[in-house]
Amino acid sequence: FFSIDVECIATGYGSCAKGINDGCGNVGGDEEGVPAGQYNGRSHRYPGRVAMVDSDGNVLLNIIVRPPQEGKGVVSYLTPLTGLTSEQCLGEDAKPLAEVVAIVKGLLSPDAVLVGQAIDHDVEWLGLVPGKDFGKMLDICKIFRQRMPSILGHAASVLKKKEEDGGA
Repeated sequence: FFSIDVECIATGYGSCAKGINDGCGNVGGDEEGVPAGQYNGRSHRYPGRVAMVDSDGNVLLNIIVRPPQEGKGVVSYLTPLTGLTSEQCLGEDAKPLAEVVAIVKGLLSPDAVLVGQAIDHDVEWLGLVPGKDFGKMLDICKIFRQRMPSILGHAASVLKKKEEDGGA
């Protein structure tokens, strides 16, 4: 079991697959065996950090990703959410996405199980192919999903009543 997390920065130009052509997404989308729909242009994000741990919690990698074109087109590093800054992403330790993807693929095997919250997004960002780069994925957001009440007004009135009664 492995857990992978990709923290993204905002580009305004589409995902790593479309918009910013760094040789990963656009080229990767044309590789044989990559499922149709693996790449999309709906998200205006680009990976800024990739972290991976094994089933014992050992950190296998925690790498800052250098945005293409020396950050041209980055509109925000989303620092309050990601902790990333331009200094980190453009620093000497940051690596190009293609290099990070190669490292991740080198740590995985075709029978590896990936576990994470919305892990399909991380798989998409990295261009990983099920059955080739890993075996299965388990999305924990399906296990720990919070259900929203179908009638929010009713739920709010119940909570307000409990609060008025000294409960909640």
